[in-house]
Amino acid sequence: MNDNEFFPSPNLKELKTLIQSLREDVAFLFLEVEDLRTNQCRQIQSEYQLKIGFLEEELFHENLELKRIRRKIAMIQACLNRHETVDLDVIEKTLEGGTSRGTMNWRDPRRTSMNSPTPKRQP
Repeated sequence: MNDNEFFPSPNLKELKTLIQSLREDVAFLFLEVEDLRTNQCRQIQSEYQLKIGFLEEELFHENLELKRIRRKIAMIQACLNRHETVDLDVIEKTLEGGTSRGTMNWRDPRRTSMNSPTPKRQP
């Protein structure tokens, strides 16, 4: 069989050449995409971590400290609202213990045991 039987076109050779050229272009583009995925992306990520990533980590730690300070203020305010003496040492120990909001289980240092009566409130 002759190629002209399937493709009765006067520029069959030009079309075959164009198809071959397009195949080579597609293959080259696949290689380029693979290079971008494997090498270029990693280089960009490394550069990002060196230039910006440490700032994100610093921001994260600053946000944690901000939350800790806000929690400390809330605990102080709670003591004041209950007319209790504010004991910063107890509050600091509670914060260092990692207790979360709503599960705080610290006791008034003026109490001798958990079963003792609540101390009298200060005026």
